[in-house]
Amino acid sequence: MVKITIIGGGNMGEALLAGFLADGVTTPAGLWVTDVASDRLAALRQRYGVRTGNDNAAAAAWADVIVLAVKPQAMDAVLDGLKDRLSERPLIVSVAAGIPLSRITARLGGARKLVRVMPNTPCLVRAGASAIAISPAVSVEERALTIRLFEAVGTVVVVDLPCPSKSGP
Repeated sequence: MVKITIIGGGNMGEALLAGFLADGVTTPAGLWVTDVASDRLAALRQRYGVRTGNDNAAAAAWADVIVLAVKPQAMDAVLDGLKDRLSERPLIVSVAAGIPLSRITARLGGARKLVRVMPNTPCLVRAGASAIAISPAVSVEERALTIRLFEAVGTVVVVDLPCPSKSGP
C-alpha cells in the first residue's frame, strides 16, 4: 500500500483524497492530510477516516508520496518547513498553480523526485483533466504511480519538460 501525505486539505486536496480512495490506490490508513484549519481536518477525518494533523514535516517523513495541495502564496512557507526534514525517498507532487519545479527544487535545497501537475476543477467530481510534467529523477515506477493517482480523478496527459537552457515548469 502506498502511503500518501496531502499537504493542504482544501477542495483540491479533498478531491484527490476522495479519488485515491474511490479508485483503490490506497486506503484510509494510507492517507495523512495536513492543513492549518482544524475544523477542516476534523471534517476530513470524519468523512473519510484518514489521519489528519497540522505537522507537515511528520506527515511528509511518513509518506512515500507527498502531494503539495496548498495555495501558491503558501508554498514557500510550506517548502521552507520541509527543507531540512525530508529524506531523498519521497516522490513530491505539486498541484500548486504557477509554481515551477525549479522553484520547488531551489526551496528544498537540491534535486528531488518532483512532479508538477495541473489538474482542473472537474477533478472534484472525478471527471478532470491533469497535465503532468515529470522531472528526470522520477523512476519509471514512480511515473506510473503518478499517472495512476491522477487517473483516479480524470484524464491524464504527460507533457515534456523544456530543455534545461529554457525556463522550466
